Amino acid sequence: MLTASGLGVVPEPEPDQAPAGPGHASSTRSERVAVRFVPGLDGLRGVAVLAVLAFHAGLGWATGGLLGVDVFFVLSGFLVTSLLLAEHSGSGTIGLARFWGRRARRLLPALFVLLLGVCAYAIWVGGGIPPSQLRGDALSTLAYFANWHFIATGQNYFVRFGAPSPLLHTWSLAVEEQFYLVWPLVALVVLRRFGRRGIGWAAGFLGAASAAACAALYLAGASVNRLYFGTDTRSQAIMVGALLAVLVPLSGERAPSARTGSARQDPGGTRSERRRWARGRPARDRLVSVLGLAGAAGLAVALHTVRGSGALLYEGGFLVVGLCTAAVVALAVEQPRALLARALGWRPLRYVGRISYGLYLFHWPIFLVLDGTRTGLSGILLLSVRLAATFAAAGLSFRFIEQPVRSWRPATGRPDARRWRSFVPLGAGVAAALAVTVALVAATVTPGVSARLPVGSRPPSGFVGPGGVDAAHPEHALLIGDSMALTLGIGLGENARAWGIALDNKGAVGCDLDPQTTVDVMGTVSPAAGGCPHWRADWSRLVARTNPDVVAVLLGRWECLDRIYQGRWTHVGERAFDRHLQAELGQIIDIGSSRGAKVVMLTLPYIAQTTEQPNGAPWDMNLPSRTVAYNNDVRRAVAEHPHQATVLDLNKLLGPGGRYTSFVDGVRVRSLDNEHISKAGGELLRGTVLPSLVGLGLEHYRASHRRAG
Repeated sequence: MLTASGLGVVPEPEPDQAPAGPGHASSTRSERVAVRFVPGLDGLRGVAVLAVLAFHAGLGWATGGLLGVDVFFVLSGFLVTSLLLAEHSGSGTIGLARFWGRRARRLLPALFVLLLGVCAYAIWVGGGIPPSQLRGDALSTLAYFANWHFIATGQNYFVRFGAPSPLLHTWSLAVEEQFYLVWPLVALVVLRRFGRRGIGWAAGFLGAASAAACAALYLAGASVNRLYFGTDTRSQAIMVGALLAVLVPLSGERAPSARTGSARQDPGGTRSERRRWARGRPARDRLVSVLGLAGAAGLAVALHTVRGSGALLYEGGFLVVGLCTAAVVALAVEQPRALLARALGWRPLRYVGRISYGLYLFHWPIFLVLDGTRTGLSGILLLSVRLAATFAAAGLSFRFIEQPVRSWRPATGRPDARRWRSFVPLGAGVAAALAVTVALVAATVTPGVSARLPVGSRPPSGFVGPGGVDAAHPEHALLIGDSMALTLGIGLGENARAWGIALDNKGAVGCDLDPQTTVDVMGTVSPAAGGCPHWRADWSRLVARTNPDVVAVLLGRWECLDRIYQGRWTHVGERAFDRHLQAELGQIIDIGSSRGAKVVMLTLPYIAQTTEQPNGAPWDMNLPSRTVAYNNDVRRAVAEHPHQATVLDLNKLLGPGGRYTSFVDGVRVRSLDNEHISKAGGELLRGTVLPSLVGLGLEHYRASHRRAG
């Protein structure tokens, strides 16, 4: 399991915001009306992407850094709508083909590089992602419906099983691109019928509908992932930006006020109309200042404190963050000389904003590759390496890929030659550096340690178990527990009758013995899993109904979590919780043996350290010490019930060398998530586990057959 380093934001890719003037004028008729260049908007982009990087780095002061996505969404809605309004005002129409062409030139080159790099890494090195999954992720990313793909495939943004997809962050690219595709069509129709005011009404209605849908779906029980990824629930921030573009125009000839720095516009009209406009301007300036500062404060608090899995965001929080961002944008546009606007216009921050698209695209896979296991680093040193690699990749992409393609002029059929002069040698150097990096990483990554275990997956020819147990009259074994038990039973139970046993696999996904408690799952605080909420009653009825000869129990994955017990955070290995857990395990033994069956308590196998905290340190729940502590509690519970239960050391069978292994006898015994037991692993264990179950259940089997006879 892994907490999402939280990705899924896409910086607005600078939709042709350029200073008006001869040097920046467009060569096409529809682009002659330029929008003003506002330095503070680049700086706001920089703040947003830095918040996201801090969030993914696990910095405690940026728990709400994932809300950088909403800042970008507001900027997208504002700038794109401003462009559309300016173009329609100047030409009376909107050139859809030109608009979509500009977006493609801006977005696709770096995205192609990302996809090629991720696929090459997966082929040459491997990253624990099944090829079929990566193929689906890549195709959906290319087609810009990744957000709905991740919803359909059950991807969990905040807590996930197995290695995260290196393309998970492209869900927000999909939301942006869907907006780019649909909104110009809507704008063209609305402007023709209702004019500029109609765009404002449309944006306001759609934004309110998106916020209402998000809240209604959340209250109806929809998953957080559905709400977080969905275009319908996340477009509220984009629509806030679109509405702002109507209220705060970005086009036209303007000059800053000498006294306040406010962006003034000649209203035209009669002298009395101009007089009324002048009288109202100071009040407007004060309102923009107050709202802008309040919005900045609210945004800062949200980026510092909000958690992505909490109810606050889905019950109106996204809309509030969008409105706060809109207030800051309005201040930057209307009062460019205000202190906040000038701070956002700081040159280094503006540069970060200019390359924010590349920073966002490349940082997530870079953070995944440069982890603590591969680098041997953690904390500030690991963060420094990750940031250096991310800024280098984004800077090179911006200078030698994004800008040259963006400067391409179809009229001449060639890009600006000056930008391409040094591209070939530098590009070759970058390619060589990438090849060396991949080779070095490949040398340090192994599929897992392979161990030897003298087990066989098939019984000997003519096998008959002890006491005459055979395929015609098998013992009945009941397997209960969590998803580890479920996956073990898949391979273990196939053809089990040949060993003289019929295995009834009743493992349950997310089976926590204390579902009413609060747990910390790799940084995400939430209610405990509820896969077996009434396990005492359910397992009692199951044993009474099936009357098994032997009951096998495999638990512990959820029991290794940090949780609130008796009003404080605790975990396995601490005395108070150990006593509680041993009592629960004792209850399971009593339930399993209530009809005379022998109970076999399986130890929990070690978990791979392939998932780690954003700072490179291992998650506590995956530490071998947690596994050992749980297994000690299993042994103590069995020691208190010596006539009813015994221990089968599954941990030793799956890790003969005393540590985690992926392969035993050359067979991959763990799934690609490096946690659950693979089907092949269950099959490999038949020759050891099944004869043990037959022998342990023999006494009850004989007694049952004597009664039946």
